[in-house]
Amino acid sequence: MNRARDQRRSRRALAPVALLAAVLGCGGFEPLPDEPAPVGTWERTLDVPSAGGERSYLIHVPKGYDGSQPRPLLVILHGGLSSGETLMGRTSFRALAAREGLILAFPNGWGLGPLLRHWNAGHCCGRAMSVPIDDVAFLDAVIADASAHLRVDPDRVYVIGISNGGMLAYRYGALRSRRIAGVAALASTIAGALVAETPEARMPEPEAPFPLIVFHGSADPRVPYDDVAPSLAFWVDRFGCNPLPYDEPWREGQVTRSTWTGCDGGVQVQLFTLDGWGHSWPGPHFTDRLPEGDPLAGFDAVPIIWDFFERQPKRAPAAVEAP
Repeated sequence: MNRARDQRRSRRALAPVALLAAVLGCGGFEPLPDEPAPVGTWERTLDVPSAGGERSYLIHVPKGYDGSQPRPLLVILHGGLSSGETLMGRTSFRALAAREGLILAFPNGWGLGPLLRHWNAGHCCGRAMSVPIDDVAFLDAVIADASAHLRVDPDRVYVIGISNGGMLAYRYGALRSRRIAGVAALASTIAGALVAETPEARMPEPEAPFPLIVFHGSADPRVPYDDVAPSLAFWVDRFGCNPLPYDEPWREGQVTRSTWTGCDGGVQVQLFTLDGWGHSWPGPHFTDRLPEGDPLAGFDAVPIIWDFFERQPKRAPAAVEAP
């Protein structure tokens, strides 16, 4: 009995090792954009000198991918002190990818170990910011690498992030507004844009509008909800949207969807306010634990994000710049 238990423990311990065995050069992940690719999740290692040298990301190829059609790419950024693998396991993006045929990339932040990773978002966070690490260049490299091996639709590249990762998603959107098709930010703001005494931390001016969807809990203890309004005002102003949103109650009023329309290019800015929610990804990994009858039980931001992106204007190919 003890031997069987030890064998089960060994198999669990080997699971991460099996994933790491799929690293470039070890797992044989070298498809071309117009060829079939091995289904599943693989780790890629890139050398980006300005971003700290050797960096990694997970790439997820959905079942049915055969390289015959360009597919959307979702670049999904974890929060501080986390990893791409952790966020992948705590969200339903892989199920979404299977339904919609999406390619997923989960980059890993920079740090001194697997649990000490951060992103340099300009005004936050950790050593990634103080060094500083060029995480915009790293994301450029991730998108370029994924596009070199899989048939990525350059008009449908989206960046999604939570907490420190959401802050980088904002910054990447501003600096690469002509490359990306949309941004989703959860539990994060652009606070640096409001800090007059540190100009280098301000949010860069976007060159073009892009669809933006935001989720934030009213009880977030790390990124206060009071900072959301001025953060969104930055984008609403730069995108030329109507200054007042249209508010709709969801989930018995515990969720409010606020939508800004009239923006340049026909895009929208949208905010989901989750009353009483804290600093966690709003998805089944956490919401399924809520008591029966709680209006947020089963709430999942992932399909909402994708539905929002799908309803937005598609960027014209001429407007997309190569990384």
